[in-house]
Amino acid sequence: PLPPERADYAGTWTNERVSLTIQADGQVRYDRKEGEGQAHVEGPIAGWKGDGFVVGVMTMKTSFEVTQAPHPVGGAWTMTVNGDTLMRTPMPQ
Repeated sequence: PLPPERADYAGTWTNERVSLTIQADGQVRYDRKEGEGQAHVEGPIAGWKGDGFVVGVMTMKTSFEVTQAPHPVGGAWTMTVNGDTLMRTPMPQ
C-alpha cells in the first residue's frame, strides 16, 4: 500500500495526453499518447526516489520523475510527472 506520507498520490491524474491512476494499494496504470503511438505501463510501485516512484517487478521497471508532488491549486489537485502537469479527477463521494 501507499505509505501515509504518499496518500495524496492516490487517484486518477489526467491531461489531454496522459492518464495516470495510482491506487491506495500501490497499483499503477499509466497511458500516454505520443503522436501516432502510445506508452502503457501497469504494475505495483516498487520503490520511491525522492518524490518520484518506480513501477514494475524484477527487471521490468519504469521510473516516473515527479518534479511537483501532489498539491492543491485553485481548488484542484495537480502533480507534474515526467514533464506533464496532471490534474486529479475528483473522487466520487
